[in-house]
Amino acid sequence: MLKSFAQHLQISGSSLPIIGAMAVGLSAIAPDAIAFTLNSTSGSWSNPVAGEFIQYQTVDQETQVRWGYPAYWVPTGGKSGLGFLGVGETEITSGDIFNLGRLRHYNKTLWYGAPYTVDLSLALDFAELGVKSFNYTLDIEETPNYGTCAYYSVTDCADRIVWNNALAAERFELNGSQYTLELAGFSSGLGGNLMDEFISQEGGSSDAYLYAKLTVIAPPPSVKNPVVIRPPATRPPVKSTPEPGSLLAIAAALGSGYLTKRRQA
Repeated sequence: MLKSFAQHLQISGSSLPIIGAMAVGLSAIAPDAIAFTLNSTSGSWSNPVAGEFIQYQTVDQETQVRWGYPAYWVPTGGKSGLGFLGVGETEITSGDIFNLGRLRHYNKTLWYGAPYTVDLSLALDFAELGVKSFNYTLDIEETPNYGTCAYYSVTDCADRIVWNNALAAERFELNGSQYTLELAGFSSGLGGNLMDEFISQEGGSSDAYLYAKLTVIAPPPSVKNPVVIRPPATRPPVKSTPEPGSLLAIAAALGSGYLTKRRQA
C-alpha cells in the first residue's frame, strides 16, 4: 500500500462519502470555481509483452484484455485478464475529486501464456476541454500453483498485478484560467488507501477505482482601478508683457524722437 488517498490529495477523507461515479466536492463551491462536464471515460489495452493467446473484448461496456491457455480441467480454469469500466456523463466543479472508472483483475487458472506487462490507455472526454489521455503500464506476475506460494493464498497460489501511481499532472488554460488535471491514483474507494497492486486469489477477481482531481491554479486577473493615461493638456500661447522699466525706456525713446522731429520742423 502507498500513503492514504486523503493524504495524497491533502484533504480529510473522513468527511467524504463514496457516491459511485458522481463527483464529490471538497467543500462549498468557491466563488471562482468553474463547472465542467465529463462526457465519459474509457480504457483501451495494448502492448502485451511475451503473452500468448491474447484476446481483446468488450463485455457489458468493460474493455478487457485476456490471455493464456486455460486449465479447463480445474474448476477455476479460464483465461486471466484485466478490464476497465469507465463512467458516463459526470458534472464536476474545479476542486472536486471524481471517479474515472474501475480496474478489475480476473485471475483464472492457466496452463501457460501470461504476459509480463500490458499497457492501459485512458481517455477522458471533457465537453469543454476535449479528450485528455493518460497511460499506465501494469506488471503481471503469474505465479505457479505448486510449492510455497509467494503471497498470501486461500486455495492455489495468488497472483500479483502491479502499477505505478506516479503520473504527472497535466496543465491547461481555459477562458483565461489555468488548471491542473491530476490522476490521484487507484483506491478501494474514496477516502481509502491508494493501491499500487492486486494480490488476487486464484479463481477470483480484484477491483480498484481510479480517481482524479481538477484544480484552479491561476484565476483570470481582474483590474479593479484601471490607470487611464491622458495626453498632456494644450496650453494657450503666452503673450510676453514688458517689464515696467522697459516701458519707461521705450516711452523715453519715443519722446526723444518726437522732440527731435519738432526741432527739425
